[in-house]
Amino acid sequence: MIPLKLMPEPEDFDKNVRQKGAAFLISKPNPSSKDFSGRDFWKKAAHSLHSSYKAICAYSCISLPTAPGAVDHFLPKSKYPKLAYEWSNYRLCLDKINQYKGSADNICDPFTIKPG
Repeated sequence: MIPLKLMPEPEDFDKNVRQKGAAFLISKPNPSSKDFSGRDFWKKAAHSLHSSYKAICAYSCISLPTAPGAVDHFLPKSKYPKLAYEWSNYRLCLDKINQYKGSADNICDPFTIKPG
């Protein structure tokens, strides 16, 4: 097994996701889930996540049946809003796993798990 590692962020990520998210967070530094509605700029990174991680779910190691899959915030945006628009906090995963994980923040990070 090859360990999963953080892949480089896409060239357009800063412009399309981070900068737009940062502008939103200036006006709303502690957003509620409702506040994030319509400001889900991370979805613009979904196809890049899908291709960067070869369509493999970070948590289950299962190939995603359809593109692009879910953009999971490893550290949930509800608790860590400053990381809501950061590539390093995204994990590609199956929709059901993302829904089940919810806002849990006591999950092992697939990027830090070592073989064996």
